[in-house]
Amino acid sequence: MTLLARLGLETREQRAWGLYDVANSAWMTTVMTTVFPPFFVALATTAGLADAAARSRFAFASSLSVILVGLSGPVLGAIADLRGSKKRFLTAFIGVGVASCAALYFATSERWALALTIFVIGNIAVTSSLAFYNALLPAVARPDEIDRVSTAGFGLGYLGGGPAPFAVTDANANFILAFRALPIVLVMSALSALLYHWGVLQRVVRAISWLLERSDFRR
Repeated sequence: MTLLARLGLETREQRAWGLYDVANSAWMTTVMTTVFPPFFVALATTAGLADAAARSRFAFASSLSVILVGLSGPVLGAIADLRGSKKRFLTAFIGVGVASCAALYFATSERWALALTIFVIGNIAVTSSLAFYNALLPAVARPDEIDRVSTAGFGLGYLGGGPAPFAVTDANANFILAFRALPIVLVMSALSALLYHWGVLQRVVRAISWLLERSDFRR
């Protein structure tokens, strides 16, 4: 078995499937989690909103996007399954997500409401795309390959999203290094997933289980 096969990246389709998680995770770690929330608060407070009000508006917008995804997901999934158009839905949501991410370039303190609206649209698109992305896994991997391919996708996603916060700036064009620990955590998570996939951590888990079976911990 080749290295790419062991990694779950043997075919072109499997590599393409795994690389989508790289781009998706960049949104998750940078826009949704670490950088845009304080960036938006800085914009809104500069425009005159109180800090608590700015944070409340962002929390409301995040909750709204999650609720809308939850309500629309089953309907869109059923339509995609019925018409066999998972790729088309995935492409459409990717396009909206990319456009939304690019549109955040125009966010200013005077346009904080527009920035929040763009964030909601982008978050709905990116999060919704995951349903169609995951639904394509059985099409690119055999039943005995699904675990490997899925692990490879998650691992590549961590590696792709981890370094992303280094490349962004705050409202004053200063590099944000406060999230220095995040990429380290994500890279460690990716390596842990790959080590488990390669069997290294599985052997460690079996060894621990063997020791526990022969110790007094079970009593």
